[in-house]
Amino acid sequence: MSKNFLDAAKKGQNDWWRYLLGVFLIVFSYWYIGSFTSGIVATILFWASSAVNGNEISNSPSELQNQLEIYLQASQTRYFVIYSIPVFCAWLGIFITINWLHKRKIKTLISADSSFTFQRLISGFLVWLIILIAFTGVDYLIQPQVYSWSFDLAQWLPLFPLVLVLTPIQTSAEEFLYRGYLLQGLGLLSRQRLVLIIVTSFLFALPHLANPEMQRGEIWVALQYFSWGVFFSAITLKDNRLELSLGAHAANNIFAFLLVNTKDSVIPTPAVLTINDPGDPRVGLVVFWVMIAIFYYFFFGRRKQHSS
Repeated sequence: MSKNFLDAAKKGQNDWWRYLLGVFLIVFSYWYIGSFTSGIVATILFWASSAVNGNEISNSPSELQNQLEIYLQASQTRYFVIYSIPVFCAWLGIFITINWLHKRKIKTLISADSSFTFQRLISGFLVWLIILIAFTGVDYLIQPQVYSWSFDLAQWLPLFPLVLVLTPIQTSAEEFLYRGYLLQGLGLLSRQRLVLIIVTSFLFALPHLANPEMQRGEIWVALQYFSWGVFFSAITLKDNRLELSLGAHAANNIFAFLLVNTKDSVIPTPAVLTINDPGDPRVGLVVFWVMIAIFYYFFFGRRKQHSS
């Protein structure tokens, strides 16, 4: 673990234009190829379902779009799978960018020596999951009225394996892009960690600003998305590798999809509990800072105490 995480960018071809092209390839793969592919898959499933059930398909483009949206929203599991398709296209863009454009091993986005520590990933996953369960449990005891029982076994069971498989793929794509590719690439321009954390966290927050959760309070929710980026970038640089961030990010999304989701979530799922009123976003932001401080202390604060 002695090799500097940022030094991985010095391997292979790292000209500035390669990073511009690489970012374009990844974004294009996700937003355009991914959206097109998910649209095609959704349309094929809709046509097949309509043919089997004998449902009439409208000739009007606007009506057809409405029928397609109704079809997707009728099953949260179906919606979750369709929503996940662009992630595979993003992974295709990442592999092409790293292997072909930069001529590097994809594992150099995890650590400078291309090693991968599964135990570190599981540690990050479990610690963040325990923190989530503890804070959610306390919140439930304080204000149980904001929670509602939304568990639907018929929908939850088929969703369960899909979430366990697809969610880590989705969160890992984000981590490999923001905390791997971009963080290391920007490290070629500056070694100031605070600058790197701020820039990558800003870039991470940008695409999340279109989420419906922003209606809770634009500034404070945007700050929370930015804080997520700070959290993941900080622990990646501190640990000198990506596994903690990979584990914590996956744990957070799996917890939301399967156990406790919010009514205004960008991806609605039949979680066990639904938060109908997330409350004051300023309070949520402060609570989140406390949670990440606990996580950070668990992995790095105790290490400092033991060394002293």
